[in-house]
Amino acid sequence: MRACSSWKNRVNNVLIVDRRLPFADLAARLYAEGWQRAADPTAPSPLIEDEPEFVEFQRLGARLYYQFDPATGMRQLRVAGPDGDEALAALAALAACLPCEGVERARELLRAPDVASRLLGLGMVEALGARESLDEVAAMISDASATVARQALHTCVRLIAEQGGAALRTLGQWKLENPDQSLIFLLAGSTYNKLQILRWLGHDRRASNADIDAVLRTALADPDWEVRLTALVVAARLRANQLLDQVATTALPQESADGVNTDERRMLRTIQLYAIELLQGAAVPAPSEAPPNTRALMHDHLLRCLAGDPVAHHEKAFLFLTSLLTPLPDEVPSPIVVPPGIRATEDGFLLEAHGIALCWVPPLAHWLGEELPRMQVANPIRNVVSSGFFIAREAGTALMDFDAAVAYCERLGAATGLKIRLPTSDEWEMAARGPDGRRFPWGNNARAEARFAASPWGVTGAVGLAAQWTSSMRDAAMLVRGGEKQWVCAMREPARRDVLCAVRLVVAP
Repeated sequence: MRACSSWKNRVNNVLIVDRRLPFADLAARLYAEGWQRAADPTAPSPLIEDEPEFVEFQRLGARLYYQFDPATGMRQLRVAGPDGDEALAALAALAACLPCEGVERARELLRAPDVASRLLGLGMVEALGARESLDEVAAMISDASATVARQALHTCVRLIAEQGGAALRTLGQWKLENPDQSLIFLLAGSTYNKLQILRWLGHDRRASNADIDAVLRTALADPDWEVRLTALVVAARLRANQLLDQVATTALPQESADGVNTDERRMLRTIQLYAIELLQGAAVPAPSEAPPNTRALMHDHLLRCLAGDPVAHHEKAFLFLTSLLTPLPDEVPSPIVVPPGIRATEDGFLLEAHGIALCWVPPLAHWLGEELPRMQVANPIRNVVSSGFFIAREAGTALMDFDAAVAYCERLGAATGLKIRLPTSDEWEMAARGPDGRRFPWGNNARAEARFAASPWGVTGAVGLAAQWTSSMRDAAMLVRGGEKQWVCAMREPARRDVLCAVRLVVAP
C-alpha cells in the first residue's frame, strides 16, 4: 500500500485511510510523526477486536480524530487545531505517510456492482465533501437497493447543505441551462425524495443561505401541495427572508378532495400568515404551559411550532407541522433476535412456512391519534414508543369474523411455534402510519400521485380495502381499522364480532 500522493479533501480536513491498513499499523505511523494517543477510560470495547471505532490523537495543540465504521470498513482521520493553515499542513504530512483513498476511488465505488461497496463510496463522498460527485449521488437515489437509495438521499442533502453551497451553485448553473426543468427533480424525482430533502434541510440547518433558498424556491412551486407547504414551513424555520414574496403567494389546498377539511384549510392559511410574520422578523414567543385556547395563545403556540421550538400542548396544528417536518430515519434498529422460521429478505422478512411477507416496525417513537370531526372512537394525539414487532405486509384476502380471525392466528402460531396474533389498535396504526404522524400511509395529500403506496415501514393495503381486525376493544365492541372508504390512519371504528373483516397478523419477536 502506497502513501497518498494527492488528496482532494481540504474542505472538510479529512483523510480516508485505506481500509486494509489495520489500526495498529496506522497508530504506529502516527506515533512516528509525533502524534500521541489521548487516554479515554470511558471508551467502550470495540465491536471488532483491536479495531476501536473512535480514538483521539494529540500533537502540539492540534487534535486528530480517528473514526472507524465496522459496517463499511471506512477509516477516516479528521484534524482540528487553533490554526487552520497548520491543520491543513498536518493533514498534508499525514497524506504523505499513509495509504489513503480520495474522490476518484470513492467514485469508482459508487459504480460497483455490490451494495457494500456502493455504501462505502457514498460514505467517502460525504466525508470528503466531494460536491463534484453530486450528479452521481443524485442518480443513486433511484438505486435498486433501498438501503443504497436512502443513503444516497442522505448524502445528497449533506452535500447540498455544505457551508458555502458550491454544490448548489453548480446545480444553479444547470438550472440556467435548463430553464424549463425543475432543479429539485434533478436531485429527487419522487415526492417522497423531495419531502425527505426538505425535511433534512429543516432538521439539520438553523439558517438558510442563497443556495438553500434556490431549493426552497423551486419546492414552493411544486405541483404537490404537501411539498409546497413543507417548503413554506422550512423557509419560515430557517428564516429564508428572501423568499417572503413566494411564501406569501404559495398556493394552498382548496378542496376537501386534497385531504383537508374546511377548518384545516383555515388552519393552513393561518400557518402561512404566521410564517410570513417570522420572515418579517417577528420574535418567537416565550414558552407557555397555558393551553392554546384563545386566539392570542394559539398565535404564540403556532409561532413556536413553526420555529421548531418545544411546546407544551400537542394539538392538530402541532401534529400536522410535525408530519411535514419530521424526516424519516435513514437507519432503524434491527430486530435483536429474528425468531426461527422468519428469514430476512432484500426488502423485509418472510414467514417461511406460509410464504407471508412481513415488515418490521422498529422500537421507535410514533405519533398517533388525531383531532377530526365525526370520529366514532376518540383517538387522542400522543407519542408512543413501539416495542418492535413484525406485521404482515398485506392483509389476507379472506374475510372472517373476529373469533375465526383469532383462531386463524392461533393455528399459524401452533404450526410455526411463533407468537402470532392480531395487532393491537396502536400497533396497526404504527405500521400503517409510520413515526411522523402523517394522515395517510403515503403522506398528507389525498391526491398525491403515490396514494395507496406503502407506509414508511413497508405495509401495503392498510386503507382503501376491507376493514381489518385488531385485538383492541371499546366498551363491548372490537375496534377495526382501515376500510374501503376510510383512508385516515387514525380513524378507529367499533364492530360487532360477527362482521366479516380482513386479517393482518403480527408476529411478536
